[in-house]
Amino acid sequence: MSKFLEKVEVIFIILSLIVFFSFLISTYYPQLIKLAPISYVIAEIISSLLAVITFSFVDRNWRGWLGWFFIVLGIAFFIIGDIIWFYYPIFLSQEAPFPGIAELFYVLFYVPIVIALVYFIKWINVALSSTEKFLIAIIAVILLIGVMYVGVVPTFFDKEQTFLEKFLNSFYILGDFVLLTLSLILTIQLWGGIRAQNLIFFVIGASLHSLGDIIFSYLFKAYGLTNLVDVMFVACILFISYSVIRESRLHIK
Repeated sequence: MSKFLEKVEVIFIILSLIVFFSFLISTYYPQLIKLAPISYVIAEIISSLLAVITFSFVDRNWRGWLGWFFIVLGIAFFIIGDIIWFYYPIFLSQEAPFPGIAELFYVLFYVPIVIALVYFIKWINVALSSTEKFLIAIIAVILLIGVMYVGVVPTFFDKEQTFLEKFLNSFYILGDFVLLTLSLILTIQLWGGIRAQNLIFFVIGASLHSLGDIIFSYLFKAYGLTNLVDVMFVACILFISYSVIRESRLHIK
């Protein structure tokens, strides 16, 4: 299995380089702008298929199977959303509509990922010290105040947005807050070893998704045919898919 993992790592490195250089080429050569979204979709599909195929061989009697199943489900929702989203710039040469059908799958992405985070937090069940609990509480409060003051409240008072736009924008912001908070708790709970390494890759992926949303919300006014945050979202899928593959290889029947 070590040779298999080495091959997977080479594939993921190649996919990452393709995504990065496709973004650069699309940035400096507008006539090739479709190259970026095409590379994003290809990278996500290949990485997720590798994850799903590897996970399909895992013993379902293993206690951690359910948590990783929710992760795979979250990947599936996100990629379906991205395929719909990137259909517009690839085939219609126009920005994807917001709100659109893709939003349904982006919203659904949060549900299994949050469930997986909670599942692993309970599974690991490491008692946090009073200092660690205080640290988590302080960071969570600061994050909540920040997203409410800068994101949620201004969104609801924005007269140019429809109710659905306000709901989706607020949902994404609060959903990212939950992901970051749970990821922080899980990171503090983790200990050394293979399990910790694999979950860390998952946590990094989930955090990249949230950071991508935050960066877009505060730095960009319009999405366009492609955007820098797309690279972060693809990286999110690559990290999560890689974590699934690494963990699955330890529990194959």
